[in-house]
Amino acid sequence: MGNARVRRTGYLLCGIGASTWATNGIVSSLLFSSHAITATELAAARMYGGALLLGVGAFAAVRRLPRRALGRLALFGIFGMSAPQWLFYLAIARINVPIALVIVYTAPALVTAWERVRNGVRLPAPAVVAIVVAIVGVAVAVLGASGGVGSYDTVGLLFACGAMVSYCMQIVLAATQPAELTPFQKIGGALLFAVLAWLVVMPFWSLPFDAVTHGVRLGSRTTAMVPMGALAGYVILFGTVIAYALLVAGASRIGAGAAAVTGMIEPVIASVLAWAVLGQSLAPLQVVGIAVALGGVTAAEVLRGRVATAAAETVFAG
Repeated sequence: MGNARVRRTGYLLCGIGASTWATNGIVSSLLFSSHAITATELAAARMYGGALLLGVGAFAAVRRLPRRALGRLALFGIFGMSAPQWLFYLAIARINVPIALVIVYTAPALVTAWERVRNGVRLPAPAVVAIVVAIVGVAVAVLGASGGVGSYDTVGLLFACGAMVSYCMQIVLAATQPAELTPFQKIGGALLFAVLAWLVVMPFWSLPFDAVTHGVRLGSRTTAMVPMGALAGYVILFGTVIAYALLVAGASRIGAGAAAVTGMIEPVIASVLAWAVLGQSLAPLQVVGIAVALGGVTAAEVLRGRVATAAAETVFAG
């Protein structure tokens, strides 16, 4: 009974965390449409705010790491955490949030394929089929729009594909992080390195602090306005710190594989919110494509988790 309660709590925490991330994309789109802050500026602000709230507490543990471990943490922070968010923001500033998300969320399926090629992990035939199904689903979601792929901003699609590749790097690099760090210390330490990179690309003093009181309209269906600073603060606090905290806490109870599968609700919730708040509608064929893609990714992730578990049990038994 106690174990079941722990797992239910874990799923609930991961579900809330994924839902929070779904709102993050919508709020970010509202900010971009107001022209009060750019995608690059918001990505930088998110890293600076996250490092301030999570990185400071991780600094003491990070500074004791050997140089090689610091290098892995730096790669994770710059290419595994900062790059996916920056490229995703650049994408949703140009294309619909649901389409960008379904492209990004094919990453777990592609990592499964990469593990087969790079590490020689033998995948069951259903996993291979699931990967193909996911890719076909993405193609249907993109091509199913009125006008096909030509109706999208090509640069926006490329940014979404770049975010997907970066997300693949996040999954791979996350497995190489120092075991002596807690999950929160890994995230906080990675954010510290991400900030060092952002100091070159977008120094914090160049952020649009003069626009924090600029009014941002809360969607296409209302005339209500909220200060830009409040929405940016939401992205930093809820869309970064609290979302990561919920997902880390949930994953510690149900495992990384189950947490990743639970996170697949993010594109679904984001699609509904994008329609309700942003007025971003999808053609019926696109809805089918998104459902097929997420189903394929979920199946591939579940099957990948079974293979990883079996391998771990074999090593343990030997």
